[in-house]
Amino acid sequence: IYGFDEAAEVIADALEALFAVNGGYTSAHELYQTVQVKLDDFFYDNDAFESERQVFDIAAYIFGKMRYRGKTYVFRGNIHIWREQPDYPMADAGLLIHWARLNGGILTRQLGYDNLERRGAMGPGKTAIFTLALDKVKDKFWVLSSEEFLLKEGLDVSVEFVSDLKRNLDKLLAIVESEDGYSFIPMGLIGEDFFMGLPPLPGGRPWSILLLQSVIGDHTETLHYKTIARSSFSGQAHAAIVPFGSECQDYSDLVYAAIKARNNKPQISFGRSQFIDFLKASGLYPEDMAGSSLENSFKNNIHFKWLDRNSLVVV
Repeated sequence: IYGFDEAAEVIADALEALFAVNGGYTSAHELYQTVQVKLDDFFYDNDAFESERQVFDIAAYIFGKMRYRGKTYVFRGNIHIWREQPDYPMADAGLLIHWARLNGGILTRQLGYDNLERRGAMGPGKTAIFTLALDKVKDKFWVLSSEEFLLKEGLDVSVEFVSDLKRNLDKLLAIVESEDGYSFIPMGLIGEDFFMGLPPLPGGRPWSILLLQSVIGDHTETLHYKTIARSSFSGQAHAAIVPFGSECQDYSDLVYAAIKARNNKPQISFGRSQFIDFLKASGLYPEDMAGSSLENSFKNNIHFKWLDRNSLVVV
């Protein structure tokens, strides 16, 4: 191969530079973009090695079998290159952890999209890649918002922290039971004053509904509380926090319990807009299921009957 030694030098220097700025990681795409111009003569003289895959293969050879400069690197899947074996999965899912670490423990969707594009994922495909990758490591993150995720590793969640959170949930449940007659805490009724009373989060992060339900999900057995979702879609605020032993098992149970708490009639009817107003007032309005999907949340509950083309519900 004509000019191989010079090409090896260029690739070696490029990898060192990319590792330095990317926390010990780079990709076949990024490597190719970096060396493409400098290796133009090498490509021309050999009439080959002009693709990302071929440059990746050369790099894998010189830092594998050759141990060039006395070094070996980690190559995986014709895409990924690491200076050394990482302590996270060697795939896009693991890279979300890596990128969060480099960003102070915070992963944002935009950060993920930008880094995936740098590694060669282009167009709308990077959105799907990010979603699938995040699902594989969702147990490693708390949800701050629909766009931000907090890496849990290294956070000091003490016994006192969880105990303090439980005391605050017990106190809020008692208030809701007294004022509204509910045996659960609707997420829509939780205000900033409740968050201000919670124990401080590691790193001084602000509380949010999504973060609260993430923390409850991680410590549900200790807290003796769980959350009930409005729908099967992830990344959305759940409907309510319920104590262990609650008769409410799904969203329709919560709504039925709220109606019973506010009405002592054996039967009550709501027009569609009136029903939505009741859900809003109860802190249970499913904004993520607004529109035609609303009635689907109640189709398996015998206490709800939708009539007149779903314009009227009888409870």
